[in-house]
Amino acid sequence: SGAVGGGRPPRAAPIVEEVDEEEDDDEVDDGGAGEGAELGAVATLKRLIEQQEEQARLLDALNTRKAEQLLAYQERLEGALTMLQEGQMAYASQQRVMDAQQRQINELKAQAQGASLAERECMLNATQADAGRRAAEAARAAQAARAGAGEDEAEGDDEDEGEEEEEEEDED
Repeated sequence: SGAVGGGRPPRAAPIVEEVDEEEDDDEVDDGGAGEGAELGAVATLKRLIEQQEEQARLLDALNTRKAEQLLAYQERLEGALTMLQEGQMAYASQQRVMDAQQRQINELKAQAQGASLAERECMLNATQADAGRRAAEAARAAQAARAGAGEDEAEGDDEDEGEEEEEEEDED
């Protein structure tokens, strides 16, 4: 009973029969007293056999329980290994997803850097184009001013000539 709980099985108490040396002598006739001792020894041996059979039964029950526990532990271990493998597969799958996303992030960063560089180049070109437009407008305005001043002088010369002619006519 204590053995099934996980402790050591009970041991049978050794049965020692005290035997007088005189009773051991085959030549001595004790008048049937040997039969009583023989019956007592048989009973003692039967009790010893019963105790050993009980010990064997308890050991067998203990071994059966240990085998069941080992089987349960093995099943738990196999379940844990299955869960571990599933976790490893999920981890590997998520790692592949993260790697793909990281590659995409790197590509987008490269595109953004390229776009930023292109934007700076466009801004520089726009600034240069605006400066060129202003310079061209200023040059046209200066040319128009020069051309307008030249016409005014030419008109002024014509007017001066016309005035001189009028003065000459007035003098006459």
